[in-house]
Amino acid sequence: MDEQRLILRATVQGMLSMLIKFGSLLLVTLIVFFRVRSYQQQLIESYEVGYLSALTQVFETEMELVELGILIVSYLATLALFFFIFYLIYRLLALFFGLSSTTLIDFQQGRIVQKALRFPFQRIEDENRFHKLIQVRIEQNLIDGLVQSGTLYVEYLVQSQLDSQLRVMVIPYIKDPDRIKRRLFSH
Repeated sequence: MDEQRLILRATVQGMLSMLIKFGSLLLVTLIVFFRVRSYQQQLIESYEVGYLSALTQVFETEMELVELGILIVSYLATLALFFFIFYLIYRLLALFFGLSSTTLIDFQQGRIVQKALRFPFQRIEDENRFHKLIQVRIEQNLIDGLVQSGTLYVEYLVQSQLDSQLRVMVIPYIKDPDRIKRRLFSH
């Protein structure tokens, strides 16, 4: 392997904390969704009405006003939970698309190339020149610390004939960020 080039890839281990977060949120939301649906079914069966006829034929049922209000709120809660479930599934799919991201840091040519696919159907390729790495910051939550993963924030200096400026690059879902940080500063 070329010592002047460093290739960083997103890993499942690096995104484990986000997978746990979205997975547990999805599980809890599904449990609440099915509990609300079972309550609706009990209420509908006890008054022997249909799912929609409980709302459209209110005066033809023996349902009390309080129970009708609870049923309406449960319908709205079901709708909100349904959309939240789809949102969480979207976020999980977008997270898995993050596995395609790679970052190449070429110290010999002084360039940084980031490539990624984003959900749905977006390709990103970013190439920057750099003069010197200034700072590397590691961000980890508890789970990231336990599985030795995290996000790197790399601050680097860009110099041109007119001026110089500091830029920050974010590299998420990195396995063993402490080792990567040492390697970045060894060049």
